[in-house]
Amino acid sequence: MKMLIGLLRFKCLNLFRDFFKLYVRSKYDVTGDVCFVYSRDGKTLFYMTDTINGQCAVSDKACELIRKQCGENKLMEYGLPQPEQLIPRLVLVPTLSMLQVLGVKKFIKFLQDWPGDSKVGDITVMKYSVMQ
Repeated sequence: MKMLIGLLRFKCLNLFRDFFKLYVRSKYDVTGDVCFVYSRDGKTLFYMTDTINGQCAVSDKACELIRKQCGENKLMEYGLPQPEQLIPRLVLVPTLSMLQVLGVKKFIKFLQDWPGDSKVGDITVMKYSVMQ
């Protein structure tokens, strides 16, 4: 029974991710993607984009680690943008389970630390934002 519930939760999460991914791509550009951060065991943060899945321990550095892993993966996928190209965007979709695992203070800090740009020299190569 637990396995069936876990499978159902995973299918629902994939449906939400696909819906938000379509929204982000229509709003920003075709290089936009979403990053879902959630917990299924109450102790670990799991993250999922279109091309990468991973996990990390709950800590003050969780945002930095997830952002780095997902950003590096997107840069490998799209390469460095040329001056006339659209800059890839990664949009965080926070979940209730993320709030439960991090607690209110760490959750708010995570949301504040996520937005921004990654640069190589003077060139912006990736933009990060939070789903509103």
